[in-house]
Amino acid sequence: MRKSYFGTSSAGAILFALASQAFAQTVWVVGPPGTPEADFALMTPAIAQAEPGDTILVRAGDYVEPAALVIDKPVSILADSGATYRGPTGGDLFTHLTIRDIPAGTSCTVQGMRSIVNVFGSEFGGQVVVENCEGLVHLRALDGAPGSIETPGGRAVYIRVSDSAQFQIHDVSGLSADIEIIRSSGSFNQQFSRGSRYQIEESTVHFDRCDLGMDGVFFALGLLFLERSSVSVSRSIIAGEGVFGGPGAIGTDSTITLDPSTTLTGMPPVSGASLTQVDATLTTLTASLDGSDLIADLQGDVGENFATLLAFPGTVLPTPFGDLWVHPDQHLVLDSGVLAARERQVTLPLAAGIPLGLEVVLQAVTLGTEIRISNGVGITIP
Repeated sequence: MRKSYFGTSSAGAILFALASQAFAQTVWVVGPPGTPEADFALMTPAIAQAEPGDTILVRAGDYVEPAALVIDKPVSILADSGATYRGPTGGDLFTHLTIRDIPAGTSCTVQGMRSIVNVFGSEFGGQVVVENCEGLVHLRALDGAPGSIETPGGRAVYIRVSDSAQFQIHDVSGLSADIEIIRSSGSFNQQFSRGSRYQIEESTVHFDRCDLGMDGVFFALGLLFLERSSVSVSRSIIAGEGVFGGPGAIGTDSTITLDPSTTLTGMPPVSGASLTQVDATLTTLTASLDGSDLIADLQGDVGENFATLLAFPGTVLPTPFGDLWVHPDQHLVLDSGVLAARERQVTLPLAAGIPLGLEVVLQAVTLGTEIRISNGVGITIP
């Protein structure tokens, strides 16, 4: 069953102004045979039918698609718990979801899906590839093969991002996964990735509220491999101690900036003659949904003036203070004032009627002895 929404309803004055600018969208439903509301039994035809701005809801069930999924338009795919995508056996066995060519000023979200490939009778987490995207790509709460070794955060998912201006990977966890970022800019939020390997080349990446470690893993490798890159880390743990020990970060011609809220350990913590470690206070932001509330959690320095901004995804604007993900003129101020403590949390209630799959971007700016811009954060209204 198709349902059309027009973004004119409000969630207080702030989201009323935002949603009133949203375009008409269609919500498509994918479900197993017999699902009363389903428009499609597979995701492939739903993606083909969807127009930019549409949302595809995937109900719980197993989906064996005829070919690897390719998303080349700004749509949202929001999966229920228990929705499992089993990739085809032909072609590249591991890559069975590709997101590419998302235009600037738009967004593509994939949320809540379990991704599995079968190779010679064994199940593995599938690989998600993001390439050539100028718009915001948001991967959230993805899961891997049920046969994988589980962590408190989930199962291994393999991710490769290349030549993309804005990505956010949120709540995607696993053990011994490979995550590769090349010529891209974005952030990891609330990651739990024990023993995972992050290869970061020619990129700018921020980690916030991440727990990355190697405790008990039987090899001596670094967690972060940096090449001609800039990485900043806040409110996180990076632990490089395996059975034989190992560094937390290895790099060449790169910089890693650590906020005081971050712990980085290893043998040694940082390795590489041309990897520079900088200790500095960072302005960082996380955002989450709790029921019908949008919660923004800002960290800055006590006494700084701050503003937390809310907008639709837009074109990235490089500035001397960092990349600006919100438009300098077309945004709304969610919260502002002077920081009385290092962290400040603000809650925005969401009213009924906000379009499903609506993506908003939050970013904070602080002003003390210098101007600092936080990482950008994308949130999809479920």
